[in-house]
Order: sequence, then C-alpha cells, then structure tokens
Amino acid sequence: MSWYTIIIISLLVCIVAARLYKFSAGSLKITQVNMISYIFYFDLLIFSYLGSIVILLFNSAEFNNLIDNLLGGPKTKLLVWECISYAMIAVAIGMIIANIFFNFKTKEIDAYHAKPVRTLFSEYDSYIKIPLYILSVICILSIIYTFISIGTIPFLKSFFISSADDVLALRASADRDFSGNVYIKNFFGLLLTPILCYVFYCYYLIDKSLKNKFWFYLMFFFAFMMLTYDASKSPFIRFLTGFIFLKVLIGGKISFKKFFGLIILLLLLLAIIYMIIAKQDIVTIFFSYNGGITGRILISQVSSLYQHFEIFPADHAFIGFSSMSKVLPLSHFSDRAGRIVLVTTTPDFADLGGVYNTLFIGEAYANFGWWGVALTPLWIGFLIQSLHILFLRLPKTPLFLGLFVFFSFTSYITGGVNEYFYNIQYPLLAIIILAVWVTAYLLHRSSSRLTKLQHAV
Repeated sequence: MSWYTIIIISLLVCIVAARLYKFSAGSLKITQVNMISYIFYFDLLIFSYLGSIVILLFNSAEFNNLIDNLLGGPKTKLLVWECISYAMIAVAIGMIIANIFFNFKTKEIDAYHAKPVRTLFSEYDSYIKIPLYILSVICILSIIYTFISIGTIPFLKSFFISSADDVLALRASADRDFSGNVYIKNFFGLLLTPILCYVFYCYYLIDKSLKNKFWFYLMFFFAFMMLTYDASKSPFIRFLTGFIFLKVLIGGKISFKKFFGLIILLLLLLAIIYMIIAKQDIVTIFFSYNGGITGRILISQVSSLYQHFEIFPADHAFIGFSSMSKVLPLSHFSDRAGRIVLVTTTPDFADLGGVYNTLFIGEAYANFGWWGVALTPLWIGFLIQSLHILFLRLPKTPLFLGLFVFFSFTSYITGGVNEYFYNIQYPLLAIIILAVWVTAYLLHRSSSRLTKLQHAV
C-alpha cells in the first residue's frame, strides 16, 4: 500500500470518527474537553492511531525491539493500523447505540454546564462532610500504611539515583516488595484519594472556607504522594489534568489561552520529572521519536500491540476469561496479555515485574481472537457513553462532580479490555458512595426531627 493511500485513508477515518464522536461529546473543541473528546483525541488518536501511522509509513526505521523484531514485519504493521482504524469507528458507533438506548441528546451537556454547583442536603453540607472526613482519614492512613509496607518512599529515593535502569528497578521493587494488602493500596490510596481531593476542591469553590481549603490541600498532598509512590511519571500529571475537566464541567468551557498555558505548564512539569526520575536530557525528552515524552506518546504506548497479534495464538493460546480475576470461580487463572507479551519478548526485563500495556484491542484479541477485536470496541463505546450519560443526569454536587472528573480521564482504553468486563473496585466504589449518601441522609433526617421536636416544645 502506497504512503499517500495510507495518509488519505487515515484522514478519512479521522474525519468520519470525529463526526461520530461529536454525537456523544456535544463538541470536540479542546476548550470544552470532556470524557468523550478526551478519549477520541488522546487515548485513540494521539496515543494509538498516530503511532501506527508513523510506524507504517516509516517502515524501515528502527523504533524499538517490540517493533523491529516482528516476524510478520510490514504485514503485522499494516494489520495493526487496520485494526486501530476499525476501533476508531467502532467505539464511536457503540457510543451512538448508548445514545439511542438512553434517549440522550447533546443539549443535555449544555444544560449540565449551565447548572450551578450545589450542596446536597444543607447550605454547607455538614452532614455529608462527616462521612467524607472519616473516609479521608482512612485514605491517609492507607497511604501511610502503603509506604510502611514498601519500607521506603521510592519517589524521594529516585532523586539520589543516577541510572535510569536503577530507577526502573526501584519502580519494580515498589510493587514487588510491597508486603501489605494490595486492595487497601489500590482502592483507598490510588482510587479514592484523588476523588476526595476533587470533592473538597468543589466545596472550596462554593464557599471559599478555610476548612474546605485545608482538606483540599491535605488530600492534594496525599494524592501526590500516592500517585508517585512507585516513582511513576504520568499518573500525577493526569491527576492535574482533572482540574481542567473540572473547570469545563463547572463553567462550560475554558479559554484557549488558559488551556494552552496549562498544557505547556503540565508538559514542563512532566519534563522536569523525566529529567529527575528517568535521567534524560531535554533533547531526548522532547525531540527523540522513540524516547522521552515524544517517544512515549508516539511509539511506546502502541508498540506492544504488534506483539499481541503475533504471540497469540502462535506462541500462546487465546486466554478467554481466565485472566479476569483470581477471585472469580474460573477453571484456572492466567496472567494478563500484557504480562505474557512481556515475558515472551523480554524475559530478562520481566524479572523486574510489570506489564506491556497497550490499546485495548491487543488484550481483546489475546483473550477472544478476532471476535474480541470485532465486538469489544462496540461494548466499550456503549459502556463509556452510558457512564457519561449517567453523570450528566446526576445532581451537580461536589461528590458527583468529583467522580465525574475522575472518570473523565481514567479510561482503561489504553491499558486493556478486562476492566470493561470485571473490575471489583467500581462496585466497591459504588457501595462506598452509597454509604456516604445514606449516612448523610440519616444524619440530616435525625437533625431535622430533633429541630422539629425542639420547636414543638
């Protein structure tokens, strides 16, 4: 296939996809970024599709071992580009199916933006803040517990390491040497702490009180500590982007000047982190096509996708549902596709731990073959847009806004497909949120009854 044919088809796919995603996002303007447009622009277009186009066009260039050592060579590169092209369209179609199923109209997005942020039960929401304070303390204790279990603070330790390989080993040991309960770390530390930070920030925006400001800064600090607990570079930056989503959800849009300034600031912050942790110079960070930030965005995120299509089922049988969870009553448990690809392609590196995450269709193919590639994009699109519609129809309170913001940028679409079938954290999160609401409601009801009794007396 000629280079200009690839470019023309890719442009057509992007144009058609953009028109389809607009039906669910309402607008694809970057100044009105939301859950759907973020997935389209970043997770699919920039992190996945653009890389597959570059790899296909510059077929003879050296990228990395995962791409350069493909048995199928150009055929595998063409196959991956075709699969991502299909996924770009199919995810959007799945979203449109959700729109039809739930009778969703894009005017609901504008209506949501126009609503003011309000409290739930009373002027200062003191009833709901009581369980939120308790939950925050539990999260803080969980983070302290995490670092005690690791035995060190890897992020701080990385400042005193001169080799990038040693930093990589440090990151791996943060998970390997963790002796505590992984569910406490993942649920209360990585999941709940950022959400509570957004919630308290929303409360601070309502009344500008010193108390809400204190809790916001406190949870912001512990969110930073937790999101960098293993010396990772991007989770904290992604967390900061949540405040851009929050600005849009509250005000309807963000000025282009402010949006551009924030993006530059986040890139500079990420570059500093790369220089400190990854030990890379500024040229490598921004101008290396297979290293630094540019390489991570353009090549690294999509590179293991090619190996997924070559390893399964040639070297490893299709996984099916076996990698979903050790808890589920399945016949046997299998490592996830990303781990199998890592062990197969770079066994020496695999000793350090970790996985090769990539666009969801890689794990979809490894699990279910071509049926997975064909059907999972439709399911994922339907599920994501259903969640988007749910949040738009919930009351615009700090609690639900915090959840809305968190889910707006935490799609697993470039991490795998299993989370779209089974993820125990989300039912637990729903139970916690329901418990917070019920506790607040009971406290409010008890207070109202007591007030009525006092007036009656």
